[in-house]
Amino acid sequence: MKKLTYQHLSSLYVLHWVKHFTNINENELANLKQFISDNRIARQYQLYSGVKTAVHHSNQALRKFSKQVSQQKVEQYYQANKEDFKTVKQVKARHIQLASQSQADKV
Repeated sequence: MKKLTYQHLSSLYVLHWVKHFTNINENELANLKQFISDNRIARQYQLYSGVKTAVHHSNQALRKFSKQVSQQKVEQYYQANKEDFKTVKQVKARHIQLASQSQADKV
């Protein structure tokens, strides 16, 4: 809860600072708010799915079992299951600004 509160307050501070101390327009501010919201949702999903959880440190039983696995077994498992460890990064582009309409049409 402390970490979530800190992250939320940090986001509010950034938005306040940007709004009052930069020349950002309302559209750009809205895009920044959406980015922060999307980032928060992605972070929550990562925590929910276990991507960002160090379960070995918080779970005593798992910590015990992890000590029984050698580095060699980890390497063998990784080599046999490389496809499972691939991550595909993607983004949702909400706005792409180009020099001209013809250039946009090409893209």
